[in-house]
Amino acid sequence: CDVFKYLEFVDEKLKDKDQSKYLLYLSYGNLFNGDFNNIESNLNQIDTKKFKITERLMFEEIKLKLLYNNKDIEGYETKLEEIIKSDLNKTYNNFNTLQILRAPLLLLKEEYRELIDLMFEMIPKQRQSYRVMELEYYLSVAYVALGKDEDAIAVLELVTKRDFKIDHVVKGQTLLDKLNLS
Repeated sequence: CDVFKYLEFVDEKLKDKDQSKYLLYLSYGNLFNGDFNNIESNLNQIDTKKFKITERLMFEEIKLKLLYNNKDIEGYETKLEEIIKSDLNKTYNNFNTLQILRAPLLLLKEEYRELIDLMFEMIPKQRQSYRVMELEYYLSVAYVALGKDEDAIAVLELVTKRDFKIDHVVKGQTLLDKLNLS
């Protein structure tokens, strides 16, 4: 899972085609690259009318991650509720994505024990390695918040041993380094 290769692929294959799809996939890659600077302006230029359901899901996930990054609990709750009430709900539930999208909200609300329970349920169900690393990172943050540094270190060592160039691995390495210094 290499975000830089993904972004190169998006530039090569989509840049000169449908502008909305190009900006969507570019924003999604930048999300996992930790580059939030241009995502919001890109989202404002996207027309979702022609999107397939998976692309609409991706669009909504990007919006949620921006709200999480801005630590906007109320905005996150509102957007998640909109998704639950929309036609996307069935698709989100089928792929456990709705549950995954609850994780950042639980972190924002400092509901760490509930988050840990959710991660133990959701991590084994994941088929995409970038999702596993994202959820393991959330799990380690919850462990740290509860003073379970040894558990956090064990999880972070798994996350950081992978040679994946995504934001959660970088953040995981930073957190691991911090914990190893204490």
